[in-house]
Amino acid sequence: FAQEHSYNNITMLRLVDAGFWKFTADAFVKEAPNYDVTIVDDINLGNALVLDFRTALSKIRVQKPDAVFVVTSDYNQCVFLKQASEMALNAVSFGTESSGDSVSLKNCPQLLENRVFSTPVKTESQLEFESKFEAKYGEKPEYPSIVTAYDAVRVIADGLRRSKLEGGEALRNAIAETNIPGASVPTIKFNEKGFLQTPEDAFEMKTVQGGEFVQI
Repeated sequence: FAQEHSYNNITMLRLVDAGFWKFTADAFVKEAPNYDVTIVDDINLGNALVLDFRTALSKIRVQKPDAVFVVTSDYNQCVFLKQASEMALNAVSFGTESSGDSVSLKNCPQLLENRVFSTPVKTESQLEFESKFEAKYGEKPEYPSIVTAYDAVRVIADGLRRSKLEGGEALRNAIAETNIPGASVPTIKFNEKGFLQTPEDAFEMKTVQGGEFVQI
């Protein structure tokens, strides 16, 4: 997407160099050269709960990248976008599916129009899950992670059942052999590295227009 839309120079902004932040940032940095994308800087804030981005934004503004990649979610997304706007940072910001939460959409829809993020294409099984969720709780899921959290619990329960309630290596091996219908994806299976097996077209790019999440 960055290559196709001429976002040639990108600054990486990690909240902390661990967990999901590290995984996504490392993957982006590794693949960038293959798409003629230059990583201008790789900034580690060292605080997963940071709410003051102004020092890093001051540095980024001087660098003048085409885009900034940063993983945010409901607790800090609007804060980051507001500070970026106040500091006249013109670069678009890239994010992951955690950007697609309804809390941020409600609190800062206009700011989200400068946010572009990858998110799984909703399958029939996920749409069915959302329909059942709304019927039970009277509202739609607020966060993209709700459906994957639901599936994660089912994976563990299935693994415990097949391993006869054993933990440790027995449970790990059982989970590695998971093959069950999913809510987030039609079938939950893992590859040899422990990642969910998904097709090449499993993701799409979205942003916000007119107060709604829309596909780009």
